[in-house]
Parts: sequence; C-alpha cells; structure tokens
Amino acid sequence: GHQILSRFSMTETGIVMSMPIYGGKSSSSTVGMPMPGLHVRITNETGVGLVAEGSRAGTRVLGGSQPVTGLLEVRGENILSGYWRKPTTTNEILTRDGWFKTADLVKYSRGMYSVLGQANTDIYRKGEHRYSIPLIEAIVMDNEHVTEVAVLENRLLQETTLLAFVVTDGKIVPKDLYKWVKTEIPDHPIQVEIVKEIPKNWSGKKNRQKILEIYDQQLKDQYLQEKNKKEREEQIKLEALHKKPEVPQAVAVGIPKPGKP
Repeated sequence: GHQILSRFSMTETGIVMSMPIYGGKSSSSTVGMPMPGLHVRITNETGVGLVAEGSRAGTRVLGGSQPVTGLLEVRGENILSGYWRKPTTTNEILTRDGWFKTADLVKYSRGMYSVLGQANTDIYRKGEHRYSIPLIEAIVMDNEHVTEVAVLENRLLQETTLLAFVVTDGKIVPKDLYKWVKTEIPDHPIQVEIVKEIPKNWSGKKNRQKILEIYDQQLKDQYLQEKNKKEREEQIKLEALHKKPEVPQAVAVGIPKPGKP
C-alpha cells in the first residue's frame, strides 16, 4: 500500500513542509520539516520579533527553549511574486526581502513543525491559552469510530468553550467518546455532541455557520437544562444554609415524692 504523509501547502507557495518519505512516521499533529530549497522563520504574533528560523538542514531557536509558537513566514524560488493587479495586498503579504507571510500560527518542537491554524480564524483564545481548532479536529478523527468532525467555538454554554460536532459509525456511545476525547486532549475545554451529519457548502467544505443554525435549538435546550439544574442546586444549598436547626423539646420527668415507691 501507499504511505500517507502529513504535509502543509498553500496556493501561493506549493508544498512548504512534509514528513520525510523514508524513516518517518506520519502524524496528524505535525507536518514535518521544510521542503528542500525553502527557508522558514517564525515571528512572534505581532509579526515583528524573530522567534526561530530554519530550513531542511535544521532550525535555530532564538533563546534556546522549546517548543516555540508564532507566525510562519516562507521564502524560496517557488513563492509567488505577487497577486495580479493587487499591489496593496501584495505589499501586505510579501516583505521587501521576499518573505511570504502565511498568517498561520505554527509550533516548532524537536525538529518538527505543527500548523495550529490561521491566526485570525482557526485559533480560539481563552486568557493566555490558545487552542487550535484544526489540530483538535485531527486528533478527534484519530478515533476509529469517528467519520467526520467539526469543532466550533461555543458561545452559548457557560462551562465549555469549544464544541465538537461528531459523526460516528454508530458503534460508540456519547459518554465513551467524550471520555476518549478528554483522555487524548485533557487540557482542552471541549464538549462532544454526536450528530447525524456535518453540513457542507458547494465545494465540500464544512459549513460551520449552517451547523450552528441547525443545532442552535439543541444547544439552547441543553444550556437551559444545565442552567435550571444549577439554579435548583443553588436553591437547595441556600435553603439548607438558612434552615433553622430544630430545638429538642424539653420533656418533663416526674420525680417521685419521698415515702412513695
């Protein structure tokens, strides 16, 4: 059979990174190393400070500590020279010395790169933490019973911040799937919903807006159930806190008079 390799490519660049054809094990969480002839660098999320730079021969991390995360930039002979009749857009994505700004957030660790997603659309931020929606989807797809998945930001439920809509082969129950997901990605605030299908647009891509429209009422009902449950629990606690303790009633005990048994 054929070996499946994880790779990262763009229309403007061609293949940027790939797992090695020989001696490398493909993984859904990494896209491997830069292709021969290409140079890459990682800047901080403001796009100014340099974090790391490398090529097929290796990557140098400024500061030495790994892993590092930042925005990916690429330079090489296969990079586009500009967009047709769009000089403003061209100047925004190409530096004067030929670096192409991919706008992708990547992580580098131990010789391998992971693409976390588009910095403006695929990354969910909560405080100081960042969660890659495409990476979460790839990990969930590793479950043998999962056939499709779409992870969206959940703005309705209070205790969870990400919601995975999952289509399965029917051989796993929601409780077991949720347990598996939390084992694989324990530090991600995520809830799992098993659905019949993932809506798609004309090009076959996941229609995330349509997903929310279809399952909006289901989410609202679930939210209200959770909210009502919490309110009942809080009410019970308050009632128990303010309930006056029962005072035992005094019982008159007869004392026999002297001389009488």
